[in-house]
Amino acid sequence: VVEINNGRTGDKTKVATGTLAPQWNQAFNLDIYYPDSILTLLIYDSDCPSQTLDGLKRMDDKLGGTMGGVAGNLLKQCCSDDFIGFVDIQLNVLPYDQELQ
Repeated sequence: VVEINNGRTGDKTKVATGTLAPQWNQAFNLDIYYPDSILTLLIYDSDCPSQTLDGLKRMDDKLGGTMGGVAGNLLKQCCSDDFIGFVDIQLNVLPYDQELQ
């Protein structure tokens, strides 16, 4: 999850499954209006295998979308993301007007 000055940008990497050493290799373009901004990357561990989520959706579809709260509660219990950590990057120490990788 990407934040600038404690506000979420809406940018998020895809979940890397089946690895303890994920590599995302994704790029985001962020508009920076204040050179003293702080870019924060929040790291979460996703505990929900995609097949679990897909299975709950299929079950809900078969029931005509009537599970509602039950499906939501199941997702919250078995598919919560655990916060692992974060990194703050002070943007004013990075080169100006250059693409960084």
